[in-house]
Amino acid sequence: MTPKRSEFGGSLYVMNRKRAIYVYGRQKEKGLKHSSLLAGAGVLCAGTILIENGDVKWITGRSGHYKPKVEHLVSLLLRLKLYQVDLKNALVFRENFTKTFNNGKGYPGKYFEPCEALDLVSDRALPGPKEYSNSMRVG
Repeated sequence: MTPKRSEFGGSLYVMNRKRAIYVYGRQKEKGLKHSSLLAGAGVLCAGTILIENGDVKWITGRSGHYKPKVEHLVSLLLRLKLYQVDLKNALVFRENFTKTFNNGKGYPGKYFEPCEALDLVSDRALPGPKEYSNSMRVG
């Protein structure tokens, strides 16, 4: 049996409090959670990431246990830049249940709002109403 990747074809990731990033490449166990990656220890950010051919294609902050905010995703992106990861074509997705999005194959589903990763780093907020600018989940 071929191991399945986590949701939307991406892999689970966490960034611990020392800013080390851990990615669980392929999900073999059904029900693997972000908290499993660090044995329940606290993290600065958690979600799903898709890396193709060494390039980050997209990142989410979707984690039911840790519930990261935009500031946590910005911290993750800054750490990736420090590691010399090129983010110029990377997207960040926020769960947004107030409307639907046509993200296409290979990207998160219809309730995920895209934003350019480098725009998020420079603006330190997601586009849209101010009350949602620091939230990775709307609606």
